[in-house]
Amino acid sequence: RKEIDLQAFLKYFSNKKIIPKQTKPKKGEDAEYTHRWNYPEDKTYPMGEIHSSFISRLSKVSDLNVTDFLIPEIEQHLWHIIYSVSDAQEFEQALKTFANKNNLDEQSFVDSFIKYPPYKSDFASYSLKAIKKLLPLMRMGKYWNVKDIDENTLNRIEKIINGEVDEKIQNRVREKAFHLEEKKDFKGLPTWLTSYIVYDRHSEASDIQYWRQPKDIDKYLNNFKQHSLRNPIVEQVVLETLRTVRDIWQTYGQGKEKFFDEIHLELGRDMKNPADKRKRISERNTENERTNTRIRKLLEELVDDGAKPFSPSHQEILKIYESDAISNADITDDIAKIRKNNAPTQKDIQKYKLWLEQKYISPYTGKTIPLSKLFTKDYQIEHIIP
Repeated sequence: RKEIDLQAFLKYFSNKKIIPKQTKPKKGEDAEYTHRWNYPEDKTYPMGEIHSSFISRLSKVSDLNVTDFLIPEIEQHLWHIIYSVSDAQEFEQALKTFANKNNLDEQSFVDSFIKYPPYKSDFASYSLKAIKKLLPLMRMGKYWNVKDIDENTLNRIEKIINGEVDEKIQNRVREKAFHLEEKKDFKGLPTWLTSYIVYDRHSEASDIQYWRQPKDIDKYLNNFKQHSLRNPIVEQVVLETLRTVRDIWQTYGQGKEKFFDEIHLELGRDMKNPADKRKRISERNTENERTNTRIRKLLEELVDDGAKPFSPSHQEILKIYESDAISNADITDDIAKIRKNNAPTQKDIQKYKLWLEQKYISPYTGKTIPLSKLFTKDYQIEHIIP
C-alpha cells in the first residue's frame, strides 16, 4: 500500500482475526473499540510508497510478470537510477539501458518511468551500510535476531551492559541506555537511541582519516571516486567541507602542520543568521533538550498509569498539559527550578506531578483532570481552542 489510515488498519487486523471487529454501537451510544489508533483518526500515513509506485508503473510494461520481476536487487537498482540521475537525457538513456539489460520492452518501460517525479535530495539521508547496522536494533518480535547485529555493535552493547570502560563509548550513551540490561533488551529501539548505541553520533575511530598538510587533502580530492560514499548528499557535504578546510588552512595557516587546533564549520543555513540569533537558537535547543529529558523522567514515574516514557505522543501530551497548567498559574521559585533541571529528584517529581494535577482544570467540566487518567482513553488532546 502507498498509504494507510485508521479504517484500513483496523480492517486488516479484523480480517486476520487478530483483534475483534468494532462493536456496532446502539443508537445514541459510542462505539466500543477493543483497540485504539494512537494517531489522529482523520489522517493518512505513508507506507510502502516506492514499492507501490513501482508496481503501478511496471504493470503498464508489456509482457511483464511484475511479482516475479520486482525482486529487492531490481528494486534497489531502479530506485538508484531515479534518485541519482537528474539530467533528462541521461535519465532516459539510463532507463533504456536498464530495460535492455533486464529484457524488458524498452518503449513501454521508458514511457512508464520517464515522468517519474524526482525524490527529495535528503531522501537517502541514511546509507545502506548505516541502515544494515541500525535496523537489527530497531526490529521486534520474530523479526529480531541477536545474530543480525554486527560484531562491533555487539561489543559495544556488552560493554554498555557490563559498565566496562571504553573511551569510544561516551557517558551520555550509557545514561540513555540505562534501562537496557541484557542483549535481548536491545530491540524495538527508537532511531535516536539506536544511533547513539551504534555510532555514539560519530563514526568509528577506525574510519577517521587524518591530513597533516593541505596538499594531503588535495591528494584525497583528486583520487576521490564519485558515489564511493553511496550517499550523494553526504558526498557533497564532505567534499565541500574538505575544500573549505583546505582553503582556510592554506590561507590563514600558511599550510603549516598543527597550525590549528580546530577548524569549526557551521552549517550554511545557520551562517545566514546574525550571532545573537544563532545564540538564541542554541539556547532554545538546549532548553528543549532539558525539557525532553525531564518529561521522559516524569513519564517513567507514570508507567503504572499507562504512560510510555519513549512515546512521542505521550511526551507531547504531558508537554501540553504542563504548558497549559503553567500558563494559568503563578510559578514559584522551586517549581521554576524543577522546570530548568533535566534530572529532577524523585521528591521533586512527586511534588511537580501534584502541582500540575491541582492547577489543571478541564475546560469542559470545570474540574481538575487527574494525572492518573491523563494517559488513558478518558482524555484526548483537543485540536481547537474551546
